[in-house]
Amino acid sequence: MHTLALWGGIFAFIAALLLIDLGVFNKRDHVPSLKEATLYSLFYIAASCFFGLFVYWYMGDTAGLQFFTGFLIEKSMSVDNLMMFIVIFTYFQVPAQYHHRVLFWGVVGAIVLRLVLIYLGAKLVAAFHPLLLVFAALLLFASYKIFFMDDEDGDEYQENAVVKWFAKYTPMTDKFDGHNFTTRVLEGGKSIVKFTPLALVLVAVETTDLMFATDSIPAIFSVSSDPFILFSSNVCAILGLRALFFVVEHVLNKLCYLKKALGLVLAFVGFKMVLEGLNSIFELLHWQSASYWTSFHISTGASLLVIAGILTAAVVASLLFPKAGKPGDESGASKSPDSEH
Repeated sequence: MHTLALWGGIFAFIAALLLIDLGVFNKRDHVPSLKEATLYSLFYIAASCFFGLFVYWYMGDTAGLQFFTGFLIEKSMSVDNLMMFIVIFTYFQVPAQYHHRVLFWGVVGAIVLRLVLIYLGAKLVAAFHPLLLVFAALLLFASYKIFFMDDEDGDEYQENAVVKWFAKYTPMTDKFDGHNFTTRVLEGGKSIVKFTPLALVLVAVETTDLMFATDSIPAIFSVSSDPFILFSSNVCAILGLRALFFVVEHVLNKLCYLKKALGLVLAFVGFKMVLEGLNSIFELLHWQSASYWTSFHISTGASLLVIAGILTAAVVASLLFPKAGKPGDESGASKSPDSEH
């Protein structure tokens, strides 16, 4: 168990970065340039590395490597998530200067979601370690989908039951009111509060993040079973998502191999978790004859190098051997919102 001071430290770190984001980087609604977004993204990466070095110093080299590996896994998983956010913003025709507003509160919701899922996952894995095989199956299936299934119709979030329910059963206007999620309108001589389309966009972003968490949360359990390491590395990765979104939006057409690299990362992490899950089963059954399997282990340091190598190779290959067309460019992304919105 970690001290309350350590947990208080990560929550203070989160609060400080959120306040800097609102009070310094985004005091007004605007569309960041590529240079501005890149600098912001580098700031968040530097802040996360600083926290990782603190973990390395305070908790030891093993914890430090686990933090950076978890950070890199979540950061790579988030790229696919950001591509879907671009589709959502395009579909609902959200003015570019309001993207940050939605992403900011989307990240706050994601932090709460990660805290709950990681806590529950850690409890379950601690109670029954072979559960890692279930997580591995989810990751391997996600990798299979990336390589062999066409999931680029760009409209999967439209089938989201939460988004449909919200649009149908909550009082909504069909016009944006600046960056506000609610607005007042006159109906029957009375002023009433209604949700704006921006609120529906936030619901779509939050529920999309929940769907993507089924990949990213199981993946980080291949790194460690320590809830603090898992949560801190995960949160440090998603805190910089707002800045990374605007970078990805600018350079998406150049990173043509990044999605396939994500598939390789998922396959590698899934394979690592299969080994760990099998090791747990052999230990539970006391199968001494399976000593070959129980002795086979992919270290955290090796995992960090492999994942970093895959992502670096994808970026370099994308720059050296570009493909025609825009990866993740959905043909139906420019639709207008439904009339019920």
